[in-house]
Amino acid sequence: MIRIAIVDDEAQASDVLRDMISRYASETDTAIETVAYPNAVTFLTNYQANYDIVFMDIEMPYLSGMEGAAKLREIDHTTLLIFATNLGQMAAMGYSVEAFDFVVKPIGYEMLKGKLKRAISRLEKNKVNNVT
Repeated sequence: MIRIAIVDDEAQASDVLRDMISRYASETDTAIETVAYPNAVTFLTNYQANYDIVFMDIEMPYLSGMEGAAKLREIDHTTLLIFATNLGQMAAMGYSVEAFDFVVKPIGYEMLKGKLKRAISRLEKNKVNNVT
């Protein structure tokens, strides 16, 4: 089971991303569970390092996605972080928090499909490397 967190203050964007992830899971026969959070503060409160992938918006109230990602990295260095943002120019800043990738909104299914395939491949490779 792959666990994915979606952290986005825009409910519609979160729902669309969740639907696309569900479609990918169905098409590829992959067990994926998604949990959505309305902001980084809610996501990080009582955070348990139990997500494989985190999709995080950058522009959010209370705590920006970049600040949230920095706090996430203080407690979890292994989850794959993918920024989902309207701000393509912010992608370079993702390197400072070891972002795996980013997608620019509005997210198209084919783009997301490629990102998920690549992320899941990395998860599988990490699992193999940690077992041996």
